[in-house]
Amino acid sequence: MAYMLGDDRNFRIIRDDGLEEDDKLEGYFTGFGTFFQHERESMDYVKGRVLDVGCGAGRVALWLQLRGFDVTGIDVSPTAIAVCERRGLKKCFLMSVEQLNFPPESFDTILMMGNNLGLGGTVAGTIEILRKLHAVATREGRIIGSGRDPSRTDNPAHLAYHERNRKAGKPIGQVRLQVRFGDEVSDWFNLLMLPIPELEQIAMKAGWKAERSFGREDSTYTMVLVKM
Repeated sequence: MAYMLGDDRNFRIIRDDGLEEDDKLEGYFTGFGTFFQHERESMDYVKGRVLDVGCGAGRVALWLQLRGFDVTGIDVSPTAIAVCERRGLKKCFLMSVEQLNFPPESFDTILMMGNNLGLGGTVAGTIEILRKLHAVATREGRIIGSGRDPSRTDNPAHLAYHERNRKAGKPIGQVRLQVRFGDEVSDWFNLLMLPIPELEQIAMKAGWKAERSFGREDSTYTMVLVKM
């Protein structure tokens, strides 16, 4: 909301080992031409009624709506939903992916863009979310989501975090984060980043199989999962 009203300050991502990095808000408002290539390619797989999980400022949902798709956005942030409404998204609701309030087989395509394949935070949490999405997807429904391969780094700070996770019996890409903007700070939350083969194995436990993967630009990728 601040960015939309002219405040272009960065926000800060804080990891529980003390690592802090600034990021720009403009990424939530980019047009199709500035999407990652793997995101653009995956849009060819969108069909039918669409659910955008963690829709943010409506970056993808609004682009699809302009192209005639019936798009519903959900987010846990009331302000994010207010931004989507101001920007013209016709259907958007304050809702958590852990507590979906839709009838079975409501959607043909479910979007989890912006690294939202990691929203489950843990392996068990990811399986649970994918099962919930399985229930609201049609028989030929699909998930299109993006993630990040944590192993594709040579950053010493990230490698040290991976080793700490290994010693604790956690996946190397399970990170605990907090977001700060000005004087406001979020609660701590987990985000799970997985290499594609590990994501495929987890998805199968929830009734999904990989149909196509795109990209790996700077370790990021987009996956298309379909019902088994």
